[in-house]
Amino acid sequence: MNADYLVLESDISNEEAVKDIYSAAIEKFGRVDILLNNAATDDETGRDTIETITQNVIDDTFAVNVRGSILMIREFVKHHGDYGRIINISTDAAQIFAG
Repeated sequence: MNADYLVLESDISNEEAVKDIYSAAIEKFGRVDILLNNAATDDETGRDTIETITQNVIDDTFAVNVRGSILMIREFVKHHGDYGRIINISTDAAQIFAG
């Protein structure tokens, strides 16, 4: 494929990082037409059952999965111009967690 792309590693739970993402994208492409929210986090140890999940894991999960997605949408709405699409997707983890 002959596609032009931009790779960024960032923490979308951080408002300033989200602004930096959009600044970089607009600098490279001039505009953003489509937002695809696909970021997620969980307890990587695999111990996040309902009986053992900690407050930190809950807070981190909501920070990325909820706040991060909302911050990305808010910034997109500020910059999308007269056209735009927002796509929010998830994984099977949204249906049922292991354990």
